[in-house]
Amino acid sequence: MRVFLAVAIFIIYPSCAWPESSVFDYDDFGPQVLAYETIGYQWYQWNSSGDSDPNKNDDIKVVVYWNESVDMIKEKYPIDPKRKKDYRYLTYEAAVKYLDSAIAEMPDGKNLIATKNKLRKLRNN
Repeated sequence: MRVFLAVAIFIIYPSCAWPESSVFDYDDFGPQVLAYETIGYQWYQWNSSGDSDPNKNDDIKVVVYWNESVDMIKEKYPIDPKRKKDYRYLTYEAAVKYLDSAIAEMPDGKNLIATKNKLRKLRNN
């Protein structure tokens, strides 16, 4: 029984211990003027435009993933207009490339730097 338990932990633990993706808020990738070309506009993708109030933003999440296919990520984080679940999907490499570029344009963007640092820490664990 102990051997079975040890084998089960050995097999299951790695998949639980290291994340294959991380979910961020749209704002973690900076203002829409920088981010829209990479992750789309800051309104639900099923709408043709945003709210007329420029201070109101939809709740958009950005999923950064590695070591998984985009199809698997889309299954984990499906877009659902009825429940107002909107996700944008970025590979780790695309996210870092974008963040490097955005930080170069906005060197005082502390949230961009924090997002990049968080991503690297998650990926390296």
